Amino acid sequence: MFNYDRAEAVALERTLRQFGAPFTLDTLAAYRRINQQLWQAWELGQITPATLTVQRFERLFAQLSLSISPAAFSVAYTAHLATGADLNDGAEEVIRALHGHYRLAILTNGLQKVQQSRLARSAIRDYIAELIISEEVGVAKPAAAFFDAALARLGHPPRPAVLMIGDSLTADIAGAARYGLDTCWYNPARQPRPDDLAITYEIAHLSELLPLLYVGCIPCATFHVLRLLQSPYVARPGTPGSPPRRGHSRPGWSGRRRPGRGLGLSTGRCR
Repeated sequence: MFNYDRAEAVALERTLRQFGAPFTLDTLAAYRRINQQLWQAWELGQITPATLTVQRFERLFAQLSLSISPAAFSVAYTAHLATGADLNDGAEEVIRALHGHYRLAILTNGLQKVQQSRLARSAIRDYIAELIISEEVGVAKPAAAFFDAALARLGHPPRPAVLMIGDSLTADIAGAARYGLDTCWYNPARQPRPDDLAITYEIAHLSELLPLLYVGCIPCATFHVLRLLQSPYVARPGTPGSPPRRGHSRPGWSGRRRPGRGLGLSTGRCR
């Protein structure tokens, strides 16, 4: 949902300049490599968010030979990142259209302060029923315990009535699939589809969700809907407003993966 790449770049540039250090695209690329490695470690339960937020700058400054306090820099960076509430193209329109037909929730591995602030500042804040953050839950996606907590917050909907939509193959798609949820992979870069991962749907643009869920085409019943950054949905096959059953198609159907059921929302890589 959120444009994390832009928020990350702006926050890093502002914080480096605040500490009197130069910002370059090479610095941004180095930071992203380090950050991605540490977020994967967090998803595997190998480190805590508190360790991650400081260690990523320890590694970056060691690589760049910068004498800056990683802890102080982390505080300033997090504050700047929390103001980045820009949405991906089409996100606001899609969320507005889904609201009223589906119950929308955001499931995120992002930092609590960042995610709460970004949602509060965003144009979609009034349309999201639940914001479920791994830092609050105490475990990150793709762990089953995270999805246990998420479904509990949503009132324990049946798993066949939930669709998880997200951009992360590991945290969102693999985690939800192992948990027994249908999935929708948001793949704007059109990366190759892995052969060993159960993906119910695949979309390249958020607007593809509307015909998939028949919003604006036929009356939709209300279902529970989950996120995931970086996005969750809910629906059951054969019910009003649901997509066709697995292996079937209908006139006007769009998207590479046509069958499925369910709905869920992810913020994207909101770190």
